[in-house]
Amino acid sequence: MMPGLPSSTPEIDFMNCTELLWKEQLYPDYIKLYPCILLNNYSLQPKLYEAFKAGQWLPLNDDDYLNWLYLVLPYIPRNIFISRFQRIIPEDQIAYGPKKRIDRKKFNGINKCIVQRAVQHSEHINAAYEELSYTFEEQLSGKDISVQVLLQDDTVLAYLRGTFDDNRLLLRDIRVFGYPGSISDRAENSAGYIQHHGIGKKLVNYIETIARNKLCEGIILYPTPGIEEYFLKLGYSKYEQYSLIKKVK
Repeated sequence: MMPGLPSSTPEIDFMNCTELLWKEQLYPDYIKLYPCILLNNYSLQPKLYEAFKAGQWLPLNDDDYLNWLYLVLPYIPRNIFISRFQRIIPEDQIAYGPKKRIDRKKFNGINKCIVQRAVQHSEHINAAYEELSYTFEEQLSGKDISVQVLLQDDTVLAYLRGTFDDNRLLLRDIRVFGYPGSISDRAENSAGYIQHHGIGKKLVNYIETIARNKLCEGIILYPTPGIEEYFLKLGYSKYEQYSLIKKVK
């Protein structure tokens, strides 16, 4: 999403990001917020530069954009992954538009997206896995379902996404947060090592129970090469080209 485009207004951008984007026919899993900027090298953006010279584009400044974020972020659903609030471009290369780097910590307690609440951004990253007690929360958005693994204070340890389609559940995304570790780190119980302790397996079991209760015939996924073996060990089998399936009925 790009706030501050020519012909748009803060009000239009607000409506797009707080209401229209979350209609059932859209409702993305993952978004980036990139405010419109004009680089010092105008030749890279000739149309935007022409609009600026003609007074047809009034760029946002740093305060405008920051204030807009404070208004918008409380409306972002809690099962959304907001990757970024701006492009990573050096300030001295931006002529007009927001320039200053934004510290996400400014929005703690305001932005409830998955990333903002992830364990690596919390004090729990200093706790050993055995000290963490978690629960599951599911959220349905039309045919899409998301499950989050949460600590008592709403910190996210992991999440999973799926879509119900043709009497099957398509598993689209699964992620465990914390410090990245190889499989050989599975016995590691030092602070931040949350992966390879079985959370992913419990998430898969949880979504399989949901699929079974909804009378789905099975769960299908299109794994990356690195994760295919993991699901084969969980009882999935090769199906059509590039996909795996497990019957749950």
